[in-house]
Amino acid sequence: MNKFKKNLVNTKRIIKRKINSLYIHIPFCNKICSYCSFSKMLYFPKIARKYICNLIVDLKKVKQNFNKFKTIYIGGGTPSSLSISLLENLLKYASILLLKNGEFTFEANLDSLTEEKLKILKKYGVNRLSIGIETSSNKYLSLMNREYDFDINKKMELVKKYFTNFNLDLIYG
Repeated sequence: MNKFKKNLVNTKRIIKRKINSLYIHIPFCNKICSYCSFSKMLYFPKIARKYICNLIVDLKKVKQNFNKFKTIYIGGGTPSSLSISLLENLLKYASILLLKNGEFTFEANLDSLTEEKLKILKKYGVNRLSIGIETSSNKYLSLMNREYDFDINKKMELVKKYFTNFNLDLIYG
């Protein structure tokens, strides 16, 4: 083996040992919030399908080149805006990259979180939800383009039926 190839192999081994967390970005949202500066776009099924298919190709490469991760965080955008089938396809490939007893966090907005999605998240080992509430003020929700047409307390009871480990994101200032 020549010196260059040997160094490349050694570099890959070092990377495998040092990287223990994976962030997966889902840029889709059902609405664009006025405060958000993250990379995002409105959810269009055809574009989302293409994005998830390409992401799965990348996740397969990650599986080949890295050890399993201690933590996986799927954020966005709004990952919970994905359709049931896209969500399940994503989680099927992401979940195999997690170490046993690792933390698997999924970011969600209550408006796009359904019982069926909660069941799928649980099925694939998600063990922590990060839920964007932002505020309980209708005035500020409106300013943020995040008006809710559901009962937050009822939605949180549904979340608690499936998850005990979750955080609520609130905006201050």
